[in-house]
Amino acid sequence: MPARIDRPKLDRAFVRHHGLAGFTRLAWRHTVPEARKWNWHHDVVCAHLEKLYYGEIRNLLIEIPPGTTKSLLCQVFFPAWAWTVNPAEKGIFATYEVNLCKKFARQMRDLVMSGWYQERWPEASIPFQNTRAAGLFQSSAGGFRFSSGTGGAVTGNHAGILVGDDLLKAQAAMGAGASTLTEINAAWDFWSKVLPTRQIDPKTTRRLLIQQRLHFDDPAGRWARHDPSVVRLCLPMEYDPDHPHAYAGDPRSEPGELLWPDHIPREAVESLKRDLGPLDAAAQLQQLPGRIGGEVFRLEWLSNHWKQIRISSINTGLISCDLTFGGKRDNASYIALGVWALVGQKACLVDQVRVRASYLETRSLIKVLAAKYPWARPILVENKANGPAILEDLRREIAGMVPHEPKGSKLARAHAVTGYFEAGDVLLPDPQGAVIEGQRVDTSWVADYVLEMNRFTGADADVSDQVDQTSQALSRFYQSPARGFVDAMSAVARDLGFA
Repeated sequence: MPARIDRPKLDRAFVRHHGLAGFTRLAWRHTVPEARKWNWHHDVVCAHLEKLYYGEIRNLLIEIPPGTTKSLLCQVFFPAWAWTVNPAEKGIFATYEVNLCKKFARQMRDLVMSGWYQERWPEASIPFQNTRAAGLFQSSAGGFRFSSGTGGAVTGNHAGILVGDDLLKAQAAMGAGASTLTEINAAWDFWSKVLPTRQIDPKTTRRLLIQQRLHFDDPAGRWARHDPSVVRLCLPMEYDPDHPHAYAGDPRSEPGELLWPDHIPREAVESLKRDLGPLDAAAQLQQLPGRIGGEVFRLEWLSNHWKQIRISSINTGLISCDLTFGGKRDNASYIALGVWALVGQKACLVDQVRVRASYLETRSLIKVLAAKYPWARPILVENKANGPAILEDLRREIAGMVPHEPKGSKLARAHAVTGYFEAGDVLLPDPQGAVIEGQRVDTSWVADYVLEMNRFTGADADVSDQVDQTSQALSRFYQSPARGFVDAMSAVARDLGFA
């Protein structure tokens, strides 16, 4: 007769070998009624939580979209697994609403009290007198789990693990008024001033903040800026190789590739984006919140629109080209081409192209825009990197190619033109409908343009292609009003052999 399999012993060995991810796989059916769905990001989150538990990371920030099992992993399976390692572990968990936190506490408590768990880790039992309290329950070894809301009191309890999970309610952060700032400040004060006083030992206490980003100044944003020791695990819904906080181990390679397509497919993501709108979608799905006030370009400055333009009303026009290439990564580099019209004293952005393009693709796109907008001259190209080659190449085919010599840093050039935005002199096409010479224009690019302008800070990590082409165009329009016409005519004369 074969020996009887000791299943509890095998499971204990499996968890010792595979850690939190292994524990979660085994414990899932004892906690969640739905069949387990597993994705690569679950392994990544579990690996980071293990490093936090063992002190390899002391301060961990996980930025991840909603619906990706973050609370189950961090509030249910993580503390239950921690008690398999040390049942005397003490943890304080908080969300924006205490009853939500207690819901996850009950799931953890029920898992620990289950026959499956107790057969394997009886040392982590919960005495009967503690079984009814979800807000605070203890293990027989002296560990505890305490649950709180951001407005609750945590006095009297000290823990080695402090966890904040969505300390800010999504609806409370969607605005620019005083009430939004009040909610944000309250959540930040709880995380930065209240919870830190509940540490058992400041030298060993570990802190975990899990959040879908909601606002530039939310607790996650402030903590990351405030404390350089914070390790950020950022997992956007759609892969973006230019994301300033992209996780280096992200296995995705194609821009736009989804985080969890088997569970949140493309149609669901697109529906979410429509429902949330561009700013909130960038925050909650991509973990890239725009700053409501704006570091350089304020959001209200970017809401001035034009609805109709006649060619005869255009004083002058130009095409502004930001063509920064990436050396060996030419095929993965962004370019930004903006078509501008000066109508009276209003600078109207008529068309915008921002794509990843090689040298030959860039050359072709400039030719297309030049043919589509013959009134938009000169064509300004920054005179560095591959700019001189494009200029020399296209001068044989297009009149009006003009080199532009930038002065100062990207941030300085951006600040030099903010006054025109503030005065309402820079207009974008109305996303609800804009026509030029009776023809409806494409406005699908406007939301992305607004996001980049609003998020721009001047930091090296900023994506600033559209900012650069904008400051280049406006400096030409306003700082040298006659230069556009003069340069265009000079370029035409030179190309025809007269100069």
